Amino acid sequence: MNKSKINLGLKELKKEWEPKGFKCEIYQTNSVESWSNPGHKTDEFIILIEGEMDIYFQGQTYYPAIGEIFKIPAKVPHKTRYGNSTCLYWIYAFDWQWNEDGVGIEEGKIRSPKVKSV
Repeated sequence: MNKSKINLGLKELKKEWEPKGFKCEIYQTNSVESWSNPGHKTDEFIILIEGEMDIYFQGQTYYPAIGEIFKIPAKVPHKTRYGNSTCLYWIYAFDWQWNEDGVGIEEGKIRSPKVKSV
């Protein structure tokens, strides 16, 4: 995967999603991995950049396509699994709140300060 292409894609996604209150970050794994979450307070959006993953919730397994914006509804327990030995990159975004001091919090995790436009 071309790292500069990923960074450009992330820059464009941030430009689109962060003004709406979302935090966009890239996650990378190099091996078969899985995790589960009891559900976030807000909707979660995942955009697969490279590799394969499946997402299981509400009795169904989903296989997001590369470039697809996939939504996991708020408060829904879910599991993800990443396939084969190829490197997987995905972007995820949470809707999160800004405090008066410009620091964002999502589920008690402190995020980077909000950039205020002039």
